[in-house]
Amino acid sequence: MIDNFDITDFLKNYWQKKPLLIRSAFPDYQPPISAEELAGLACEDFIESRIIQENKSGIKWSLENGPFRESRFSTLPESHWTLLIQGLNKVFPEFDDLLHQFNFIPSWRVDDLMASYAAPEGSVGPHLDQYDVFLLQASGRRKWMISEQPVDEDNFEADSPLKIIKHFTAELEWILEAGDMLYLPPNVSHYGIGLENCMTFSIGFRAPSHAELLSSYVDDHISELTDNLRYNDPDLSGQQNPGEITSDAISKVQEILLSQFKDRTRLENWYGRFITDYLTNDENLEENELTPIEFINSYKESGRLRRIASVRVNYLYDQNGHLSLFINGTKYTLKPDTNEMAKLFCNQHIYVYEELKTLLDDENTLAFLCELFNAGYIEFSDE
Repeated sequence: MIDNFDITDFLKNYWQKKPLLIRSAFPDYQPPISAEELAGLACEDFIESRIIQENKSGIKWSLENGPFRESRFSTLPESHWTLLIQGLNKVFPEFDDLLHQFNFIPSWRVDDLMASYAAPEGSVGPHLDQYDVFLLQASGRRKWMISEQPVDEDNFEADSPLKIIKHFTAELEWILEAGDMLYLPPNVSHYGIGLENCMTFSIGFRAPSHAELLSSYVDDHISELTDNLRYNDPDLSGQQNPGEITSDAISKVQEILLSQFKDRTRLENWYGRFITDYLTNDENLEENELTPIEFINSYKESGRLRRIASVRVNYLYDQNGHLSLFINGTKYTLKPDTNEMAKLFCNQHIYVYEELKTLLDDENTLAFLCELFNAGYIEFSDE
């Protein structure tokens, strides 16, 4: 649990409204990874990594994308650089557990966890994000400066690979120590500077743009529209100016377009698939071939199951009260007596056998959980 934090007050007064500093959110916090391990990960091709440097001459800010050679880190200066590692929750169970501390936000809004390791004076520059983020100070100290003033498009560094704010004036500033956490809503300018070697974890939340939503829905739906569905005007009357597009014509076009969004069931099915597939990676899942009996015996012995961190799962109830389950962009049809297991699968990421054994007395529920295991969505965990 997050200390010194009232969820109800946060959602009412801060979420998507204004920043919040939470002192000792995670008291005596110890990061589950070292700087050396982060550097090692940055050399792997399955990890998204970046190095950002602030330069004294030439282009002020430089960006390098990984994977990097080990020798690159020995050539970095003593200050003014930052290493960023994306998606740590998909690599380490400890980071996946940390991400689930934020389950007071719907899981379909959660993106991933990024680590930022900064040398003294290291920074990624003053910037803003289009999404909500929690910044947890994991080690060392970092100074954060923020401004809630709008940023004009001409106030970004030209000829830079990064969208850095040229003229930034701080309205508030704090020094965060290990365990402190800062929440920032979208479009709040912020500037973090390492006061010493330090590490910060960023917990980001997805916010698909209107353009992404519209484009995805249209692409998904357009194949269902036959060529004989066309604009028609049987009530057409003569008009004095044939070059004019009349208000009636525009109203007809508007009606055609709006009619494509009236089917609630179609919207539900599209959005469930879209949001569980949105920003996911096509990672190889380890498939299995256990029978339900073999699976339950192994489950009893292990005692725990863990959902794979790269698996996106959500459910919804349609207008008829039927539950639909979505996993990594695919809709699954369920038998009604498996609904409770499906909801548990979505709402939790750890499944303790002793807590589920009564539920698994049902043959269909056991078969369903075994199917999830065989598909590679969950694995046995001894932790």
